[in-house]
Amino acid sequence: MRWFSVEALSVFFGGLCILFGISLILKTFWNIDVPLFRIGISLFLIYVGLGLIFQPPWKWGAREKVFQKGSERSWIFSSAQVQLDAEASTFNAIFSSVEADFTSLKPEEKRVIQCNAVFGSLVVYVPQHVPVRFEGHAVFGNVEFPDKKSVSFGLLSSDNESGVVIVANAVFGSVEFKVK
Repeated sequence: MRWFSVEALSVFFGGLCILFGISLILKTFWNIDVPLFRIGISLFLIYVGLGLIFQPPWKWGAREKVFQKGSERSWIFSSAQVQLDAEASTFNAIFSSVEADFTSLKPEEKRVIQCNAVFGSLVVYVPQHVPVRFEGHAVFGNVEFPDKKSVSFGLLSSDNESGVVIVANAVFGSVEFKVK
């Protein structure tokens, strides 16, 4: 079990709740006063300290953490290199660095793919032989097309008419398209 995983945090906070419950029982039945707040803060600081010692921050994102829900793929606080699969239509990089390889796109496909970067970066590799229509929306971020046109605030779209449409949204992040 990793120190800063959901399981470790549930065990830690569950233990805190048990200790608080025991201290309330002691107070009610035997009038023993236990300083709950000080003990809770102390245990929390010990937990964080041990977590930093045994799992330093530079290893927190070492494993690829992808959250999948239907056709949506999301990476949070991690880095990843991914391939486009048949059912994926939304890619989210939230505080993450993601390289997505879309070179498996076919010219005859009719498909809309959405790429979102929120405080992160998303580099998307597209095939050279497939016409793709790009739409970029940015708010304090950057969306750069393969022809080096970019938008930092507002909307920009390419003139290509194609069955494949890639919509990029960047909020305090960047989405960059490269031809491979």
